[in-house]
Amino acid sequence: MVRTFAAVAATAACSIALGCATPVPQSKVNSSAAAIQSAEQLGAVDDPRAAQHLQMARDQRNRGLSLINAGKNKEAGRMLDRAQADAELAYSLAGEANMRNEAARMLEEILFLRAKL
Repeated sequence: MVRTFAAVAATAACSIALGCATPVPQSKVNSSAAAIQSAEQLGAVDDPRAAQHLQMARDQRNRGLSLINAGKNKEAGRMLDRAQADAELAYSLAGEANMRNEAARMLEEILFLRAKL
């Protein structure tokens, strides 16, 4: 019992002091990739504001993966969270741009139809 407690205490101390026992959940790696892919599929590359955040998300995800490889899991987790947040923002901005474009198209159609009356 004492030996087990000592091992747990040592692991906790290492985790707190160095962040060495903080594994990056695979879900963070996967969710950042999925968020980036969703933004790309919605057309974030076609809107300048969305494209900027999409590129930031890609860069942050790549940096997060590099940090994992370097054993800096705590920093990697934060970087992957940032990547997901920027990808989600890119998705939202792309969605807004798509809605604005659709609204403009509909307005043009309405104006065209009114002109025919």
